[in-house]
Amino acid sequence: MIMSSGFVLQKDVVFKIIESQFWHKALSLEMVALIQKEIEKEYSVKFSATNSDRNRLRSFLFKLKSDGLRKKRKGGRQFEAFKNQLHHEKYTWFVEVTHDQSNNLERENENLRKENEFLKQEIKENITHIRHVEKKWKASCERFQEKLNSVTPVSVKRKKPLSDCTNSYVSKIRKSEIGECKKALQFFESDECSVVEVTVIRNGKKEILSLVDDSDVSSEKILDMNMLIYVLDTFHISRSGYHELSMLFKSLPRSFSVSEQIHLINSSFNIRETPDGLGVQQSLRERIMAVVKKLIEQDSCNFEDTLHIKISGDGTKVGKKLHVVNFSFTIMNEARCGSVEGNYPIAIIRTKEKYEELKLALKDFQMEVKQLQNCEVQICEKTYKVKLYLGGDYKFLLTALGMQSICSQYSCLYCKCPKQERGDLEKQWSIKNCAFGARPVDYVYEANKSKKRKQATYSVVNEPIFPEIHLTDVVIDVLHLFLRITDKLTALLIMELRTLDNIATKSTFPSGLDKTKAKHIAQFEMVMEQLGIHFEFGVEKDTSKLYYTDLNGPEKRLLFQKLQISDILEDQERSDGIQDLWNGFLEIHDLLRSDNPYHAVVKEKVQLWGSKFVILYQSRDITPYMHILFYHVAELIEIHGNISKFTQQGLEKMNDVCTKAYFRSTNHKNNTALKQILEKQNRQHLLEHNFRDKEKTVTCSNCKKVGHRCGKCPEIC
Repeated sequence: MIMSSGFVLQKDVVFKIIESQFWHKALSLEMVALIQKEIEKEYSVKFSATNSDRNRLRSFLFKLKSDGLRKKRKGGRQFEAFKNQLHHEKYTWFVEVTHDQSNNLERENENLRKENEFLKQEIKENITHIRHVEKKWKASCERFQEKLNSVTPVSVKRKKPLSDCTNSYVSKIRKSEIGECKKALQFFESDECSVVEVTVIRNGKKEILSLVDDSDVSSEKILDMNMLIYVLDTFHISRSGYHELSMLFKSLPRSFSVSEQIHLINSSFNIRETPDGLGVQQSLRERIMAVVKKLIEQDSCNFEDTLHIKISGDGTKVGKKLHVVNFSFTIMNEARCGSVEGNYPIAIIRTKEKYEELKLALKDFQMEVKQLQNCEVQICEKTYKVKLYLGGDYKFLLTALGMQSICSQYSCLYCKCPKQERGDLEKQWSIKNCAFGARPVDYVYEANKSKKRKQATYSVVNEPIFPEIHLTDVVIDVLHLFLRITDKLTALLIMELRTLDNIATKSTFPSGLDKTKAKHIAQFEMVMEQLGIHFEFGVEKDTSKLYYTDLNGPEKRLLFQKLQISDILEDQERSDGIQDLWNGFLEIHDLLRSDNPYHAVVKEKVQLWGSKFVILYQSRDITPYMHILFYHVAELIEIHGNISKFTQQGLEKMNDVCTKAYFRSTNHKNNTALKQILEKQNRQHLLEHNFRDKEKTVTCSNCKKVGHRCGKCPEIC
């Protein structure tokens, strides 16, 4: 009888044939033909197989043999389990078959009988295993119950309560209790169920026994630990302080687990030494891509097609002897680019703001700036163009541009105006137009620094550290513009008060200052006290000369907002002129800080303010910052739009953060301490999204109402 339908082969029968005779032989077509004959003997059939039929059978045999070899190599019970599994699996071979139907039915009946016996044996073994587990479970529960019902554990050696024993002995007892709990609760262990902790009441107090090792940390625990690390870094909580807290409050993660997580986070930062060995640095490209990727994932800003990156640096003094220069970058597309959270540190160098030292330390940084300027980077499957800018205070920008100090003959960053002509407001000076004194970009820099050479290059004595950043992309800081001009205006007012009190610049007071004879100075101190500003005149111990208290930024703004010049100057015309000058500068500063200042309006107001200044004071009192305000600020606004986003306020705050971190979170050992500061700042930027949002309530200091500040208060103070 010939049948053309598929013939069903039992996989375990075929595998037994392969294992017994063909295990170490290659499965060629000749070998497949021999295996076919053995199958025919086993099933009492005759196959009329073609080469294509044998190829199909060969594919099945090859897969079956490969699976068996793989399980056998793994060892253990896997090979036996694999062979047992084949009892339930079949393969249909579509080939013409000639066989006796009665013999085939007998064969199938025999196979089913074998399968039935196998299943009965398997069920019997499972029942025996379940009874064994139940017996162990009951015994463990009884031991665990005895443990819980026992009295307060007592040290066998010392015969005293556990609360009076040493920490090491208490820890040993706790470990044994945890081990007993794990044994008693093994019945719950499975892929979908596990016991995490057990609450025990001992002497009326609850104790939590954690049954999960800290090494087996879930993603939720890692998130909680990251939030904890962010708080520890932000508030400068020491490791030893947290260790004591974790010993008192057992629900807190163990201190060694927190340390391991911190080391794991730090390993993702590529921090290395600078080429001169005086500091530490990171790759600018890597940090930009990491920060932009994080901002895109958080959907916190819109980058469009161009990344506007400002590079800035600032020197600061950490302690009495350590001077460092902090370098950071800000992403101008980000809304918080003016705050410390929007400043991302890239290097800290143990040096002062000196050209030669910075040039050597920033060698790697220069190469990255050269590669990044106007290039394209791909982040999150999108291509962005990179545009770099340079920012900083006046001293840093002069150093970065290879120029002399602010006291040089040609100290303006943007033009060739000599210091004698700063007061001549009839002249015009420009950033871009060389006909109006714009600085050329084709200077030939040489090592010769003679006086004639300095005059020929207009105080440019070195090559710029970042020559790829054009002069029009070097933007002055609005914050330092405000601070230095207010310093000058305050100093001019105090000089006028000293003149009225007959106190010369070189006057000394060996026996102290008699304020009854200096009524104008005493009146100024009293007015400042009424405004709520700490200010006083004193005498230096070494020189016996007069000095006065320096004011910070908020105090200067409050002074310019609230001070009435007529309260300290008797000349009404003079006091009105100075009052108008102060109010005009405050109005200009508010205009510069606005979102969309119009350059023509700024230019008109600045020119009017400059004409008032030269009437009240001498032209030699005009500082480089004032010169830039008169001639270049409106032009910078025309080029860049809002220049308040170039503020250095975030970097100045970062200087304070670095100083705190140095004294509270480092080992004070040269570059190791600087590396620890960078790691801490990187962790804060990486984990800041874990911090809770605070509800900000603004209260006016004038009317005491909520919702606005005193600067926008509608009521008259």
